[in-house]
Amino acid sequence: MKNNDIITKIAICFVLVPIVLIVLPYLISPIISEKYGQMTVDLIIFLVAIVLSQNIWHIKISFLSLKKPLSQLCQLIPSILFLLFTRFSTLSSMSFRLIDARIILTVLFIALAEESVYRGLLIPLSLVFTKNKQYTAIVISGVGFALAHLVNIVNSPWSIVMLQMLIVFASGLLWGTLYLADCKI
Repeated sequence: MKNNDIITKIAICFVLVPIVLIVLPYLISPIISEKYGQMTVDLIIFLVAIVLSQNIWHIKISFLSLKKPLSQLCQLIPSILFLLFTRFSTLSSMSFRLIDARIILTVLFIALAEESVYRGLLIPLSLVFTKNKQYTAIVISGVGFALAHLVNIVNSPWSIVMLQMLIVFASGLLWGTLYLADCKI
């Protein structure tokens, strides 16, 4: 792969999620209810990442393997804890009957979309770009992951979004490290 091709693909990974999160809700709102909007958008991001990886870029996304299911489930622990701690007040005031399949599927599709783009595509591309420098590839992935959350500025104060981006960058470093350790790219 040429260096310019890799840089273009990395740039696509950086802008894919924010652009889809900004544009797609307006396009699908006439046909899909708002309560299914987030789930639909993230499902589309996931499907785009799969098409890019398998049919266009030919990059193997190395997660959801049946070889190490326990290890992969353990990778979810930081995200589950983060979600519980940051959403505890919301969850404690919510009736458990309101936590339905739609909410579970939305969280699942968000995770699949983010993992497929920022770990599944961006880390392998960054490894090629950096000539297999794992730490640098993880940092590039973490930066992309953090910048994608800049779209939250539409609904949240700047200070909250900056804090969220810092936390997401740090968690992206953790998940990128776990991804490389588990997938042996």
